[in-house]
Amino acid sequence: MSSFALPSGLMAQSPDVAPFLELRPTWQVRSVKKSLFHYYDQSGRYSLVGARIVFETGLRAYFAQRFEKVDNSGDPETVDEYYIERRGHWRIGKQYLPFGRREILHSTAPAIRVDTHVLVEDAAVTLAVCDGGSGRTRGAIGRIGDRYGLSFAFGDHFGIQPTDLAPFKDIENGPGAGRGYRMALGVDAETQLGSTILGGEYVTFQRGATVADQDKGVSDLRMRFWVPGKPYRGTVAWSRDWTERRDFTVLELELKADDHFTYVPRIRMEGMSFKDFSLSAVVRF
Repeated sequence: MSSFALPSGLMAQSPDVAPFLELRPTWQVRSVKKSLFHYYDQSGRYSLVGARIVFETGLRAYFAQRFEKVDNSGDPETVDEYYIERRGHWRIGKQYLPFGRREILHSTAPAIRVDTHVLVEDAAVTLAVCDGGSGRTRGAIGRIGDRYGLSFAFGDHFGIQPTDLAPFKDIENGPGAGRGYRMALGVDAETQLGSTILGGEYVTFQRGATVADQDKGVSDLRMRFWVPGKPYRGTVAWSRDWTERRDFTVLELELKADDHFTYVPRIRMEGMSFKDFSLSAVVRF
């Protein structure tokens, strides 16, 4: 599943191509090191360059290349995503997999995804079958619901990528290939109150690939807010590993300078102790 074929006759169309650039140079200070600099931030968001393509048939294609990959990664590629889709119906190619609010389990893999609805209350259903290769994320994964959702993942090696479980670790400290879990189950919810969005998610990971991958339950609660009429947004998050009884609190601000530049200071605490501080400059073209 390392590549996918374009439908017959697609190349004869005249596509609308929109290149993009999104940089996230990030300076970070940690409690155990003086300072670090990377082209990804500490939530696992990469600096990317790529293109969005819209064909006359209504099909869409997307490609994004990372500027830097994370060490000890469960996803060793520098390509972030590449896929073709009919939006709202299906997607084929490497992509971020559908699970919860994607704050806890946020994996990429070559996959075939289907988007549909169930008859009961017309709830959205997103299902995918993925295969990242030997020792990497593979199996069936999906989510049922809109503002309130139930998610599942069955297969092998879920939770091994830098973007997985990001609130609970330094993203370079992912377990890597051959580790992770064979099953993950989650429940999530989100609601908006004026200029504030409240979201929460709980995930249980079970059936570890090795003795080091013990069953665990984790949660993440977030409040996102913005100042009406001002280019400022913020996030306050509380994340808890219920198995290890560890608590993490994050405060992140987005200070928009203009249409292309945003500055993002972020501080994370573990319990009452300083964990890390970072400053990102998000540049979009």
